[in-house]
Amino acid sequence: MRSNLLHLSENQAVSNAADNLLVKATRAIASGDRSRAERYVDRALELPWDQMAEAEAAPQAAHMALYRMVTGAIQRSDEGDQSWLDAAEARIPRCGVHAREDLLEVLRVVANDYQVDRDEVRRIRRLAPGDGLLHGTGDIMLTRAGADRATVRVIVLDLLDALVVLEREILARTLQPTRAT
Repeated sequence: MRSNLLHLSENQAVSNAADNLLVKATRAIASGDRSRAERYVDRALELPWDQMAEAEAAPQAAHMALYRMVTGAIQRSDEGDQSWLDAAEARIPRCGVHAREDLLEVLRVVANDYQVDRDEVRRIRRLAPGDGLLHGTGDIMLTRAGADRATVRVIVLDLLDALVVLEREILARTLQPTRAT
């Protein structure tokens, strides 16, 4: 019989390994080294199932990186500053299909679980319509359960591509100098 502490420790190690490999893959994509990024993703795909997240480690880590990108931008923004949402809205039509699904789910979660102003919630509902019942990351992960490795690889790379572009978009919008009136 294995202890819960040992089980938790093993799951955390899998999660950390996936995060680490995908951070390296993301940096490789950002620097234009696609083949290096793919090698890191392939290594992440070898990781075992993440029992705690009830998902494959690599796509779970990629989704959570996108989630943290959006929620981090929200937390850094001033009240009334919708540049994070402007950036997300600008990227949605340009994302690959998998990244678009994830970004829309992240926005739904934000609308449901974060204290953003009513204008932002209305805007999110327009961008990401749905019944509002999507909570957490498990929902989208369940739709991908059982996908073959090649499909999961495409999903992860799509999410990392979107992550790089969204980060640039957020930075460009938040670092723009304000105009004097």
